[in-house]
Amino acid sequence: MMPAHGPDERVPVTEAHAKLQQAIALTGDVDLGLKAGAEFRRHEAGAFDCAVRSAATIRESLRVAVRYFRLLSDAVEVRIDGRGDRVTVRFEGSLELPRAISDFQVAAFYRGHPQCWASDVPVEIFFKHRAPENTLEYERTFRNAIVHFDAPFEGFTFGRDCLRERMVTADREVHEIVTAHLEAVLSALPNPRRLEQDVVAVVARELSAGSPSIERVARALHVSARTLERKLRREGTTFTALLDNFRRNLALDFVSAPTFDARHVARSLGFTQRGAFSRAFKRWTGRTPERYRRAVLNADEPVDRSAVAFV
Repeated sequence: MMPAHGPDERVPVTEAHAKLQQAIALTGDVDLGLKAGAEFRRHEAGAFDCAVRSAATIRESLRVAVRYFRLLSDAVEVRIDGRGDRVTVRFEGSLELPRAISDFQVAAFYRGHPQCWASDVPVEIFFKHRAPENTLEYERTFRNAIVHFDAPFEGFTFGRDCLRERMVTADREVHEIVTAHLEAVLSALPNPRRLEQDVVAVVARELSAGSPSIERVARALHVSARTLERKLRREGTTFTALLDNFRRNLALDFVSAPTFDARHVARSLGFTQRGAFSRAFKRWTGRTPERYRRAVLNADEPVDRSAVAFV
């Protein structure tokens, strides 16, 4: 029996996931997460939804989502890359998500942002999990979109021209009032990731000497590796995820710099071989370092790597 929660109380992500998995077990419907996401209504996100819909343009709407999604949860980060002729919205979780949770978050975001998909440029949707035997429910949910399975990331790509479009629900006065409220709520939230920040600080110090192990980082923090991993899981992450995310952010900065040497970057990130760095970079971005760099140098606005929690 799950404990009851008040309307303003934050529910542990493991509990939310358990409820959906329990519902799937009771119904026998493996597409339940997808169906729940497809039925998600924008107003269910309350003031957050109001701020997103009252923004002036789609670009501003996405930026608002980036800043305030932590009010919904800390479990999954959303990153937006606006380089080139397409925008990529990428979901990055610290923990491996079951298929139903992945389906829910992608479907809910898709249904909640219809103006992003209004361009003539085809929308592409990406799932990391394998294609199920029956994909009919995906075809129903993501009509007129191209769906990919076994992808290197979860999320969407769509035409960059959409960013300039004015939101049909734009309202400047409402937007200012609601975002002021969200800012106050955000500033009042406790910082749930103090240990995570300590781990990242040690990783940053140790990285140039090679790939830091959890044992080495744990010793620096005066705890056992087992205790460190357990505490990180309570914060909704893992040591492996923190190390991978830190490397990713550094790699994007290095590759975007005026001078770029792949071997030097690989060593700086703790990779013993350039090939290992290139494979990791392609997993992070879907592109090789060279292709990503060309897109950066040819674009007229910076990559937005801000992170937000989604599920």
